[in-house]
Amino acid sequence: MYLFFKISILSLPFIVTGCISSPKNTTTIKYYSPPQASSQTATILGDVYDRKYVADTIAFVFAVDKKKVVDGYNKLKEPLILPAGEHDLQIWCGRGAFNYTNLVKVHVEPNKRYQVGYELNPNKQEGCVFWINDLEAKKPVTELVNGVELWRANPITYQPIQEFLEPRPNATQGYTVPITIINKMGTR
Repeated sequence: MYLFFKISILSLPFIVTGCISSPKNTTTIKYYSPPQASSQTATILGDVYDRKYVADTIAFVFAVDKKKVVDGYNKLKEPLILPAGEHDLQIWCGRGAFNYTNLVKVHVEPNKRYQVGYELNPNKQEGCVFWINDLEAKKPVTELVNGVELWRANPITYQPIQEFLEPRPNATQGYTVPITIINKMGTR
């Protein structure tokens, strides 16, 4: 009986600390509220490649200036109104469980129409690159930006990124790395 009492008293701190939990991440998501259409605004569209038997390939504006676009995934074919000026657009590109995102800097001119351009698995390399096209001029207005992979990420629950993400190279990208072979004696 004494041993049982001793074990019970000694195990009490472990039981109590097991009940203590860390606070949840309660960061609130800030949402983008588009301005009313005017002579000082422009529009941007997402892009989708509809497929019959496999998952659609999509690209859309996920966030504007670090503020999430409400229902951007479901409204990618509808024009999103942007005020004229410099913006950081977070683009979301993907097919099925393979999703990529990053920030694109763009200068939006008034009364223009833009669209997200993308290439999934460019040059037979895994990944996604995206850019912004001017629909009237039919040319890109931004540089190519490499997306960073988000395996099985859900665009409905995901939070906007706060800074540009540098993609990590991997073995399947085919980068050439110069290698010097040194024998066991240390000479070339």
